[in-house]
Formats: sequence, C-alpha cells, structure tokens
Amino acid sequence: MNQLVLINQTSIRVSKIKSKLIGLKIKDSEVFVKKLRYPVPINLKNKINKSSLLDVERRAKYIILRLSNNYSLIIHLGMSGRIIIGKKKELKSIKHTHFKLYFSNNLVLQFIDPRRFGCILLRETSKLLEEKLLNHLGVEPLSKS
Repeated sequence: MNQLVLINQTSIRVSKIKSKLIGLKIKDSEVFVKKLRYPVPINLKNKINKSSLLDVERRAKYIILRLSNNYSLIIHLGMSGRIIIGKKKELKSIKHTHFKLYFSNNLVLQFIDPRRFGCILLRETSKLLEEKLLNHLGVEPLSKS
C-alpha cells in the first residue's frame, strides 16, 4: 500500500480519537502481552492511570497520545493493527487485543494487532524529540508548510 495512503489513514484515526477522547481521564488500563514489536513498558499502568488525555497527534505513522502527567503514549499500528473505540458495555472482546484504555465516560480504546508488528511505548513528553523512532523522520508529507 502507498505510504501516503497509510499516513492519511493514520490521520483519520487521530481525528477520531481526538473527537471522542480529548480531555477525558484514564480510569484504568490493561496490557495483555509483554512484547509486540518492542517490549511493552512494565510500569505502563502505573504511569498512565489517573492522567487525562490532553492531545493526540500524528508523526509519520505513529499516533502520539499526550497525557496530563507529562508522559506520552506512542502507538504504531504495524501492518495489521487497528484501534477501536467503543462503549465499555457494548464493546466485545476481540481476539488479538493487546491493550485497552478505559476512560471516564465509559469509552474504551482497544489496540488490536494480529501480527504483533505494532508497538506501544511510553516516553516523557519533553523527550519525544529524542525518541529514536521519531527523531530521524523528515518533513511531514501532509503538513500545510
């Protein structure tokens, strides 16, 4: 698939997350695997629970969730990953769900990746520009500048 198409799809996902979850508090989180493309941070739950989602942005094919506690979640969907947002009561358990975020309005963000090529990373927001996965990326192809 054309890379610009994938970047555009990531932009659409970012817009959907923004429209539904910005400003909400993370009540809980669940991690169901220890490793995707990279190890999932062991302390993830302790670091993100009780924080609020301040902003969501895209950098290349990475989705960055900026949290109120000065941490950011970096999510990459890999080749087969997807994010589903739904009401806790209505959301079915889906095979290959590796990560869930539970928000204060009973919405749940699920990260599903059958092939495990995606990743979930936690970084200090002030150090995002130093992140090895992000610091080498060039100019954004869909930016206005």
